[in-house]
Amino acid sequence: MTSTVDNHFSVISICDETFTKENAAGCHLAIEMGYDSLSFAAVDAKRNKYVFLQSYTLKKVLGFETLISELKHLVETNDFLRYSYKSIGVGFITSRFTLVPAPLFDESNKDIYLNFNHPIDKAEEVILHDVLKNTDSVLLFAIPKKVLTAVESLFKKVTIKHQSSSLIDLLVLQHKNATAKKVTVHIQASHFELIVTQGKKLLFFNSFKYQSTEDFIYYVLFVYEQLNMNPEEQELVLCGEIEKNSAIYSILHKYIRTVSFIRRPEQIEYSYGFNTVANHFYYNVLSQYLCV
Repeated sequence: MTSTVDNHFSVISICDETFTKENAAGCHLAIEMGYDSLSFAAVDAKRNKYVFLQSYTLKKVLGFETLISELKHLVETNDFLRYSYKSIGVGFITSRFTLVPAPLFDESNKDIYLNFNHPIDKAEEVILHDVLKNTDSVLLFAIPKKVLTAVESLFKKVTIKHQSSSLIDLLVLQHKNATAKKVTVHIQASHFELIVTQGKKLLFFNSFKYQSTEDFIYYVLFVYEQLNMNPEEQELVLCGEIEKNSAIYSILHKYIRTVSFIRRPEQIEYSYGFNTVANHFYYNVLSQYLCV
């Protein structure tokens, strides 16, 4: 059931009856946070099984101060988020990122790398980086200092990464033996990530903001053209909260012959409550644990 509370409303809530405060100490809590949504998923590490999922859509987040306020409110009012977990990971959603080949990466130059594409306010932002072990590259991203401080004060033993780092690593791992190119699009409310891999190589990764289906298909077809991929032959795989009867799916299917949905990671089990959720929904937050 959808419920409205302050500036957010719940879109999904699943909790296995075995998930309690006592056994949370053996669980990993995966969090995905951005200006459009907040999602939380808990996996029982001993049983290798997801036992909890909650996701909230944020209505009017005008900046990081509102995001912090919403996060604090959820933690204060949600018992599950105050449990003591074995580990906690946060995937921060931001388009302010860049990729650098690992052999060329020098941490002392990270300001230079990111400033090349995104001007950084050192007084307000911190630059973090993730080593993508399966692609021999490093993803740098900016996060507001106040958001970082809030997350670290609300959650103990927390690791903060860019929300796409786990997705990229997992996709490359899954397709490492493939000889053909693989195209994956991760869709969110106001933007999407497009990832192209071939075997162990990451050929393309970027994030695109869109306001219409025309914007969306323009960017997709542009990437197809740049990488010499034929829409009649190259399959596109979707993940994220998108329905088959949506306008985006329809326009994709109009221009690309084969469009399919990803299946959630099979290396892990899921409580029966997850049977009510489409396999490709919440793929990113449910992938995090496999790349911890």
